[in-house]
Amino acid sequence: MNIKRKAEKTLFFSFLISVILGTLLHFAFQYSGGNTVIGAFAPVNESIWEHLKLILIPSIIVGFVEYFSFGKHYSGYFGAKGFATLIGMLFVLSGYYTYSGIVGTHYFVADIILFIGGVGLTSLITYALLTKCDVGERESIIGILIITFLLIIFMYFTFHPPMLELFRDPLSEDFGIPTQI
Repeated sequence: MNIKRKAEKTLFFSFLISVILGTLLHFAFQYSGGNTVIGAFAPVNESIWEHLKLILIPSIIVGFVEYFSFGKHYSGYFGAKGFATLIGMLFVLSGYYTYSGIVGTHYFVADIILFIGGVGLTSLITYALLTKCDVGERESIIGILIITFLLIIFMYFTFHPPMLELFRDPLSEDFGIPTQI
């Protein structure tokens, strides 16, 4: 099987696994009894910021599988994955604020569609960048920096969130990790 076809198949399965992982991750903090280590990687409240972890963390996890399956054949794999993950997260963020701003509220079904769309967009952009663009080692370094930066700020803001609407839990009106579950 040629490497392009292997990338297509792997990215399709990565998409499915990312949707499943993201769904499970949504409940991980609550089911862990409020474990702060789990909270560093899983949403700790219902804020849109915390829900972006549902794109980021599965993308990192499946990224390792993708790399060893086909990514090692592309010098720019990590650049493509880092950029694609950022775009998937921005898609969810902009989609959420656009539709909820227009209709004045948010809807569970629309949020799920945005999540699945963000995961799908991440996979599609990863594939397109690897097969249609000239991404190389320099872009891979940038991609690794993007993912590392995102991981650090998500962990930091889980425990020290700015008092901005993006970080507010719409149910409890609190910010960041709850003091009680």
